Amino acid sequence: HCILAHGFKRNLSIITNAENHRNQRYVYNADLKDFFPSINFGRVRGFFLKNDDFALKPAVATLIAQIACHNNQLPQGSPCSPPISNFIAHIMDIHLNKLARKNRCTYTRYADDLTFSTNEKEFPSKIASLVNGTTDRWAAGDGLVSRVHRAGFQLNVAKTRMQYKDSRQDTTGLIVNSKINVPVEYAKLARTRCYHLFRDGIPF
Repeated sequence: HCILAHGFKRNLSIITNAENHRNQRYVYNADLKDFFPSINFGRVRGFFLKNDDFALKPAVATLIAQIACHNNQLPQGSPCSPPISNFIAHIMDIHLNKLARKNRCTYTRYADDLTFSTNEKEFPSKIASLVNGTTDRWAAGDGLVSRVHRAGFQLNVAKTRMQYKDSRQDTTGLIVNSKINVPVEYAKLARTRCYHLFRDGIPF
């Protein structure tokens, strides 16, 4: 059983997400723009009406959407927002996973973070490719962009990045080059804060 979404689920975490992308030649990170706010009342209600696993009565679907949404969007911080966003993004996950597998890549999502990785010699251009005339700027490929758009989401073009085997690779804040690890800077910061907490009673 292939787990695609690792966010907001019991026994899944940034660690289980990162494990899928360990020891790869390429790790490509993309970000969904305004993930919760892009899911509005109509999308929530429509999902609970039309999804075969729920197929709720209109009055019930409307009530759930009214409870879940504030100002016509899923709000940050609400306990309803994470599971509902996973429900609605699931069809996108399926299509992106098919795209990844077709191109010999691994795909996972953690909330709004999308990660693709592969050991292939060339990274598939349907998912991402180098911007013409550059050696380090990558843009999302038409296969990735079209599937994200069809699912009702947008990519945050400022937050896409390619990471290579010979440099530090990370996803959801964890280093994935060989074994899963935290960045040195994070470890130093945590050590310093623990020192001050135990010595002075304050972490800063």
